[in-house]
This record gives sequence, C-alpha cells and structure tokens, in this order.
Amino acid sequence: MDQEQRQKGRQILSEVIGKEYQAKRDASTNDFNRPLREFSETYAFGDIWARPGIPRKVRSMLCMAMLTALGKPEELKLHVNSAINNGCTLEEIQEVLYQTVAYCGIPATIEALAEVGCLLVGIDTPSVDPFSSKSMSAHLALLHAKMRNLEGLVLDHVRDGEYELIALPLKLKGFDGSPVRAV
Repeated sequence: MDQEQRQKGRQILSEVIGKEYQAKRDASTNDFNRPLREFSETYAFGDIWARPGIPRKVRSMLCMAMLTALGKPEELKLHVNSAINNGCTLEEIQEVLYQTVAYCGIPATIEALAEVGCLLVGIDTPSVDPFSSKSMSAHLALLHAKMRNLEGLVLDHVRDGEYELIALPLKLKGFDGSPVRAV
C-alpha cells in the first residue's frame, strides 16, 4: 500500500469529515477493521477524492444522492456533515435530497430527510403514494420515521418569503388522517 497516498487520503478524510470524527475513527481502529480503513484512506480518499476533475462540494452532493439511493441513512448523516464542511449550503443539500425523489422513490427520500432532521413534508398532490398503491410504502416510511405530511398543500398564490406554517389538526374519530386548519 502506498503510504504517501494513504497520508494524502488521511488528510483529505480529516478535512472532509472533520478532525473530531477522524479522531474517533482512529481511536476505534483495531486489527479487524484496520485493513478496510487503510484501503478507504488510500484509495477512496487518497485517489478518488484527490482527483481534480470535480470539486469536493460536488463529490459530497453525489455521495448524498447515492447513499439515499442505496438506502443508507446512517452513512448519509455523516456525508451531510461532510457536505457542509465542503461548502454545501443547506438549500443545496435540500435540493439534492429532493432530487432523489424522482430517481430513488419517496420512501428512500423520506428516510434521508428524517436522518437530517426533517419532521414535516408538505406536498401539492393528493397523496405521497400513488392512488393505485396497495402497500402505502411512502405513508409507512413517514410513520416509521415519525414524520408528518401535509397532502394537497397548494401555495400557488403565496408570495416568496419565509413563513411559519402552523397546521392545527381537526380531530376526527375513526380516521387515520385529519384535515388541518392552517393559521
């Protein structure tokens, strides 16, 4: 293994994931995981992340999208923090995660959004699941993630700006959902 390339990889890894995480990673390295970590440092970070073709910020965006597609929310959490270290804005991270909806499916995106702290999803369609869905996988993913969703949310005539949305549920007995009164 090329030690110079590995040291370059360790430097990039530290810059990407942060010195605190690097210290925890080093402290938890043992004889069992050492070969895989050295491989990662040498080739993933010492070669791939060191290439000049695209900036680290874009590499971070690609990682977030791929990890969402693979359904790896724990690893995604680490790479969201890395994306911030690499200069991604919260808006860019949000856009990357929303981009995954069309290509990875709603359940995978819901898991990703939950992992980065999202609690509420508002959509302008009647349901997060297709009408023909028998499994209701997006609704189940929201339930599993302890997230809430507002369906049929139409904000076409609301001017751009920052708002606080308060949606008070109208409690109806015997229903699995409820209309809300937005104030």
